[in-house]
Amino acid sequence: ALLVAGLSILFQVPLAAANPFAIGLMAAVLALTLNPVRERLQKRIDTIFFRGQRVYQDQLQAFSRALTREVEIPSITQLLRQTIAGALQPQQLHIYLYDPLGGQYSATADQSGRPTSDLRFPADSPLAQVLSRRQAALYLERLATMPRALKDDWNRVSLLGTQFFVPMPGQHQLIGWITLGLRQAGEPYQEQDLAFLEALGDQGALALERAQVVDDQERRVHQMNVLTRVAQGVTVTSAFDDILELLYAQTNQVLPTQDFIITLHDEAATTTSHAFFLEANERLPEREGQPLAPREGLVSVVIETGRTLITDDYARECRQQAVIPILEGIYAFLCVPLNTSDATIGAISLGSRDPAIGYTADQQDILQALADQAAGAIAKARLLQETERRARQLASLNEVARSLSTTLDLDQLLHQILNSAVEILNCEAGSLFMVEEPSGDLVFSVTVGPVASDLVGQRLPPGTGLVGKAASSGQPIIANDVYKTQGWSAETDEQTGFVTRAMLVVPLTVNENV
Repeated sequence: ALLVAGLSILFQVPLAAANPFAIGLMAAVLALTLNPVRERLQKRIDTIFFRGQRVYQDQLQAFSRALTREVEIPSITQLLRQTIAGALQPQQLHIYLYDPLGGQYSATADQSGRPTSDLRFPADSPLAQVLSRRQAALYLERLATMPRALKDDWNRVSLLGTQFFVPMPGQHQLIGWITLGLRQAGEPYQEQDLAFLEALGDQGALALERAQVVDDQERRVHQMNVLTRVAQGVTVTSAFDDILELLYAQTNQVLPTQDFIITLHDEAATTTSHAFFLEANERLPEREGQPLAPREGLVSVVIETGRTLITDDYARECRQQAVIPILEGIYAFLCVPLNTSDATIGAISLGSRDPAIGYTADQQDILQALADQAAGAIAKARLLQETERRARQLASLNEVARSLSTTLDLDQLLHQILNSAVEILNCEAGSLFMVEEPSGDLVFSVTVGPVASDLVGQRLPPGTGLVGKAASSGQPIIANDVYKTQGWSAETDEQTGFVTRAMLVVPLTVNENV
């Protein structure tokens, strides 16, 4: 309007008397001529005053195009990290993602392949809970400005060395978050910087959730394959120890662990012992086959109740259950029962030596499924093992019976009887005492074991120890913990250095005379 009025005055044409068509034509020509100039001027002004927004829009578009080509979680996080580092250049940058196996949020790896932080946050931690309820970035400068729910977690959060936390929300739960420190140049962040970061987080969350769904499906397929291999393996494997080794190897495929224990309960003998004991990635045969004391280890609680036990503090749980710990350096602990159709025959235990790692309900279900697959096979293998042991015992007894009718050498016969007894019962040592008349002393006549030569010919006064008690009463004695058994005498152990833990004493009786 000003241009038209000015030209009318310049050419001395009264505005009211001017031809309206001429005025309209002049206005159209001016608009068409000046509009390209205005657009170029607008772009120039945007470049000068709104440079950041345009650059961020271009980077977001480039990020979106690159994101469509990435399908794996590591490559997505690396692309996200490179975009943030190139645009904002923070001093510290962590991208935390939820780990469904560990049930916690852990830092992803940088270009070197190492996690940017060792700190992990459980899904129910204050930081994860606060971020899951937010849509915008969270600025944490100091303790006084923190949300009340986060103050208890301030020490751990401050170790990250970051101030800005941008949540990456998922459809069902928080996928993770981006957290970064101040810029390397010391410049403060602007609103457009945080808006750019939030947009990156939203796009990254969609891609990561898609990738996690694919990973979850692949993991479940892998778990089903492991269960199938266990089912097939226990069907064709009859050797007891081979079944235990198979169960450990397949379990370690889906639940990597440094501590793996298979404990079995013998209902007939009312004893419980470890059949497979792996501690800190090392199998310890010396811990296997030894009867456990009552209330020794949390596994005794699981076998007694037939229910799963899961805890993130092994020592505390042992105190609460009033049991004796059997492991050291363990934090999280998971134990599931080995249930057959009519009884609980044992349990499988896993331990974690990392205080930041706990076991989840999903892992519990996997281990229980493996235990259910193996329980029947273990019961059958134990039955076969027991049958073979009984057969060997009967063969030994038959051999002794034949010797009784054919051997006239008493000393040779006594040696054969004792050796057969030690072999049949799988003992460490054995002694055969003869009662000397008229003193009634018990004389070591035949001995088998590591200190056998030191005992032959030695005497025990009548009534001494459990041997003397059995000789006096004419009744057998079972003492699976000699130090808790009344009448036990440690004099012989002190002389020889042999440590006796359990003892079985059976009198040799003829016509009610020992």
